[in-house]
Amino acid sequence: MCVAHQAKLRSLRNFNQAFINGVTGSALKKDNVVKHSRSEMHKKAIALSSRPKLTLDAIFKTTPIGKALAGASSEEEKRVSKLFDIAYAIAKEELPFTKYPVFVELEKKHGVPLGNTYTHEAKCSEFIGVIGDTMKSEMLTALKEAQYFSIMVDGSTDASVKEQELVYVHFVNDKTGEVQSNFFCITDVKHATAQGLKDGLDEIFADADMSLKGKLVCVCADGAAVNMGVNKGLIALLRKDHEMPWLIGMHCLNHRLELAAKNAFEKTYMDEISEMLLSMYYVYQKSPKRLRELRTLGEVMEEVVTKPEKAHGTRWLQHKSRALATLLRSYPVIIAHLESMASESSAADGARFRGYLQVLTSFKFVMHCLLFYVMLQPLAALSCNLQGESVDLMFAMASLESFHTSMQSLESEHEDIEDASELSKFLHDITFQDGKAEVEYKNVRLINVRSDVFTAFQNSRKIYVKKIRECVDARFSDFNSQLFQAFKVLDTNAWPRDKPSLDQFGHKELNTVFEHFKGLLQEVQPESIQMEWNSFKSYWNSSLMDLQSSDVWRAFVKVSTSKYPNLGLLIRVLLTFPISNAKVERGFSTMRRIKTDWRCRLNARTLDHLMRISIEGPSSTDFNPQCAVKNFFCTPRKPNVQPYLYQGSNKRPYPLDD
Repeated sequence: MCVAHQAKLRSLRNFNQAFINGVTGSALKKDNVVKHSRSEMHKKAIALSSRPKLTLDAIFKTTPIGKALAGASSEEEKRVSKLFDIAYAIAKEELPFTKYPVFVELEKKHGVPLGNTYTHEAKCSEFIGVIGDTMKSEMLTALKEAQYFSIMVDGSTDASVKEQELVYVHFVNDKTGEVQSNFFCITDVKHATAQGLKDGLDEIFADADMSLKGKLVCVCADGAAVNMGVNKGLIALLRKDHEMPWLIGMHCLNHRLELAAKNAFEKTYMDEISEMLLSMYYVYQKSPKRLRELRTLGEVMEEVVTKPEKAHGTRWLQHKSRALATLLRSYPVIIAHLESMASESSAADGARFRGYLQVLTSFKFVMHCLLFYVMLQPLAALSCNLQGESVDLMFAMASLESFHTSMQSLESEHEDIEDASELSKFLHDITFQDGKAEVEYKNVRLINVRSDVFTAFQNSRKIYVKKIRECVDARFSDFNSQLFQAFKVLDTNAWPRDKPSLDQFGHKELNTVFEHFKGLLQEVQPESIQMEWNSFKSYWNSSLMDLQSSDVWRAFVKVSTSKYPNLGLLIRVLLTFPISNAKVERGFSTMRRIKTDWRCRLNARTLDHLMRISIEGPSSTDFNPQCAVKNFFCTPRKPNVQPYLYQGSNKRPYPLDD
């Protein structure tokens, strides 16, 4: 006992080393042993042995110095947490790092104790990096627990003229049962070829300690050959190099719809309307004076005036629909203003404006404008539906059916068209005499009003509608495949309600899915799928029938591991299926807002953190910095020193780490 505590006993006045080094021979007597047992030294050793060893946590709670250190640490964490809040707000609002010291000084002015350390803009970048890493770690934890996942990829060029590849992951969260689409990363691409993109994907997943093989279900991308090439595209290389014959390449449905509309309207009169929309946009975009005159004229005429919008260079059909609606809404004011400018402008500009008037006031142009707007409405509605955050294949199929229903109504006679009331009303009042008529649209008299123009328009109307439907059907032809049709088992709202039909429902579809993904579902016992499927249908019929499909599968995922282990894996494959890259396109919009010409030196890691916070982070008021602050203090860093300031009234202070 004395030997064990000899280091603490040496400071005693009556310290004796005899019973530490050992007693032998004549010195080993009973009296000496009794005398040592009663000594202050031995009693101190007993006290030290009986005292329990304090843990680090107990030291901080019980000892005076521990309490002092704990209090100081707590105060430091509170101070740094406030600085993390400021840094997070900078990132969330997409502001430059140079605003961080300004906000810190402003908070100090308001009496907030923020101290003098960690106040430089470089620390803002460091704090944002810690927050971004914390958010990514939480996402990766959920992703690694998922059985399967899909990816959505797209490429673009940033402000520094670098190729960037943006990757999202789509998976089922086993804890919540939710289907999630999360920002995974943005990375520089060395070579924008299929092999370069594949190598980049392999690298970023290897950095996350993950592998694509054995878990990847689908890759959603646009229709570029670098992605969808049959032999040497990205998806073909992934199938070959990672031995994933089941891998599905999903051509983004929104991009398909854009291509279908382009094919339907190209080399038709609608191209001339699109050119006129672009001309009207530039007439007022490049001249504040003209726009001011247009708005003043609108106030005089008591008409609603909206600045002509850009219809070209934008991705989705809603933009073209809005541009056309703006032209029709402001039509009488635009015509009046063009007439004024045609008479007052220079010879060249006057001739140009008179040419615009010749087209805009023609009977043919107005009829086709109204028809174009009517035809764009179902297309724009379908495009909008496909861009939703939680859209699945079932909703996409239902939206496509609704689109065809709307297009069928356009093939009927104009008197019966409810969705095109303005077109119907305009055409209904036209009466020809000797092949001519006087027609006005919004109090503007139209020119070249002839019966042959009207007849040609009526004949072409059904042709336009038919061509749109054919182009859309051609682009969405894979919806009729057995595999895609099998996805209908996910739509529980369409399941049979009578028991005999319900008992027979879904077996063929599940077998189709299993046969396609057999290589991915190696752990699944096929004979058990049908038994578990019948069991779940009975459970649904008794308890879940009144729930929406998303709620049904959320509940299923939570219990599937224990109750439906084989069926659960197959259903997860079906749920892990993205259909649109609209979210990725929105991600690139975020990138362009963050990495501007003024911030083109942002490196890939910092850009990744800023985009992650902007896209997926909570609002600044809801952000809780606790986890990020904890990670910050657990990471080795430079000593916490005061920033050095140069002395002198005319010198700008610079922190030491500059």
